Amino acid sequence: MSNMALYLADGIEQGRLDYKQVFSNPKLLGLKDDVDLMLIADGYGKKIVPI
Repeated sequence: MSNMALYLADGIEQGRLDYKQVFSNPKLLGLKDDVDLMLIADGYGKKIVPI
């Protein structure tokens, strides 16, 4: 997992970043699976929304 995926997951968990807004950027879509797995593992699966 990349540092960027860790940064995104941490930001989403802390409420600094919006999940839907982050993944509306096509450059970040490649990290979506990794971020989803981290959010689920950390107990923040409810922050995952359909895009």
